[in-house]
Amino acid sequence: TRINTYTFENIKNLETVVVPTTVEVISHNAFSFCDSLKKLVITPTTELTEINAGNLSFGRASNILKVYCEEGSIAQEHSRKWGIDYEIIEPTKIEVKQNPDKLSYIKNQETLNLEGGLITITYDDGTALDLAMTSDLLSITGFDNSSIGNKQVEVDYKGNKTNFTVSVTAGEGTLLKGDVNGDNQVNFRDILVINNHRLGKTELTGIYLELADVTG
Repeated sequence: TRINTYTFENIKNLETVVVPTTVEVISHNAFSFCDSLKKLVITPTTELTEINAGNLSFGRASNILKVYCEEGSIAQEHSRKWGIDYEIIEPTKIEVKQNPDKLSYIKNQETLNLEGGLITITYDDGTALDLAMTSDLLSITGFDNSSIGNKQVEVDYKGNKTNFTVSVTAGEGTLLKGDVNGDNQVNFRDILVINNHRLGKTELTGIYLELADVTG
């Protein structure tokens, strides 16, 4: 992906640009006559490999433009190579923006799948960037599929932590009739769940609704 020549030409009030991770090239005069442009934010997972030689990508904005990036990042290396001033920003917190697509797992059978998950990184200058949970820059701990129940999965980015919850069940093929809470037992807790369903306080769905029918 590239930002082509004259794509953002002559946008006088444009002050900040966050370069999408997938952009590889910023062509010459892509931001021509964007005289107020002063902040170019480059993500830590950037695929950017080229800014037009001679800083011509930014025209007259080149005199005030700075790249905002993390210490030791590819963006910092690029800024030095391209002769663009840069400023280091530090992450101050992370939050889960979107949970992974898969949040339910079968005991002892499935591994953690982070596809679809997003976190938001907030920096000390107020910049906020999204990062896929599948990124190698993240440390993921806490997933345990050896026992049934809810599990808190911790996400760590440079010492900033957040979490989300997944559930581990025995699986459709091994659940018992009447076991409507997935703990591989049939007891008074299941009766409470079924009564709450009948009273409309909670709702049983899918396989657990079928397991509630112990006479079927």
